[in-house]
Amino acid sequence: MLEKWCDKMWLYVLYAIGAVMTAVLIINWQIWPVIQKILVLFTIILPLHVLEEWQIPGGFHYQYNIMQKSQYPDRYPMNRLTDMITNFGGELFMIGLAIYGANTGIIIAVAVFSALEVIIHTIFGIKMYNRFKTKGKRTIYGPGSVTAYAGFGTMGLLSLYWLIISGTRPAEWGLAGVILFVMLAGFILIPENLLKNKKTAYPFKSTGYFNKYLINK
Repeated sequence: MLEKWCDKMWLYVLYAIGAVMTAVLIINWQIWPVIQKILVLFTIILPLHVLEEWQIPGGFHYQYNIMQKSQYPDRYPMNRLTDMITNFGGELFMIGLAIYGANTGIIIAVAVFSALEVIIHTIFGIKMYNRFKTKGKRTIYGPGSVTAYAGFGTMGLLSLYWLIISGTRPAEWGLAGVILFVMLAGFILIPENLLKNKKTAYPFKSTGYFNKYLINK
């Protein structure tokens, strides 16, 4: 059952959640405060980001693992199980914050996280361009780049604008640090370090976007 869940089942559930959150945001647009709108927007962007990283075109895991100097880029250190925990867990966490904990500290965390998404995808893009430019790669695009820039980048700028006009307090920055720790350590670093396995039963099945550069490597 876990194999089926980590294959495509969780993706479809995540996309459905994103669609529901889109409808919820539209319905409540006139009555919700800006903070809640931003947090719900996060839960809409994340499924789109996963769609680009996993399926259209897919292959984010390949560049991620290559950047870790892995000899097993289809499975180590990131595999289907760890990335499911990262993204599905992150989605549920942000929905919980949107419902029960919308405040300025969380918006600071969202702004920083969004900036990190843009920076990381830019670095990955440059490195993969340098790796495959002799194989015909012409841009720094990598799986997830469009939604990182257009989605998280835009949301990060909106969050920053709101923070500038609203102001912040030291305690809110402290809360932002806690939220970022949970997001980065709780959903990325800890699951990956606990579950990374060169013989994992959850390897990725395709290199997606990078397949065209690997055919004649």
